[in-house]
Amino acid sequence: ADDIISMTGAAKKMPLTVTSFTVAAFAAAGLPFTAGFAGIANIISGCVASGKPLLIAAIIAVPLFAASYLAPVILASLRDGGSNRNEEAKNSDVPMLSALVICVALIVLSGIIPDAGLKLQELAASIGNSLFTILM
Repeated sequence: ADDIISMTGAAKKMPLTVTSFTVAAFAAAGLPFTAGFAGIANIISGCVASGKPLLIAAIIAVPLFAASYLAPVILASLRDGGSNRNEEAKNSDVPMLSALVICVALIVLSGIIPDAGLKLQELAASIGNSLFTILM
C-alpha cells in the first residue's frame, strides 16, 4: 500500500508515462480497442469452437483480477498529490518515451485491427487449440 501511495499525483508530473501505463493496464484487463480484448476474444472463440465452454469463466476471471490489481495504481496516480513524496518524478528521456508511445500505439492498433494482414488470429487459434488439446 505504501508504494501505491507514492504514486499519488504522478499523472501531473509524468503524464505520458501514466497514460502509457493506463493503456497497458486496460489491455491487461481486456478492454475493447486494445490488444488484450482481441486476444481474449480469440481465446474465447477457440474455447467455444473446441467445445470447452467451461474454460470461458476462467478466461474471463483473469482480466478481472488484472483490473482489480491495476486499478488502484491508476486511481492513485490520477489523485491530487497532497504529499511531496514524488517531487523528483518526471517523464523519462526521449528514447524511453518513444518506446512507450510506440508500445501504446501497437496495443491500440492491434486492438482495432487484430490481424493487420499477418494472420495473427489464425496463429492464436492454432496455438489455443494446441494448448487446449494438451490440457484437456
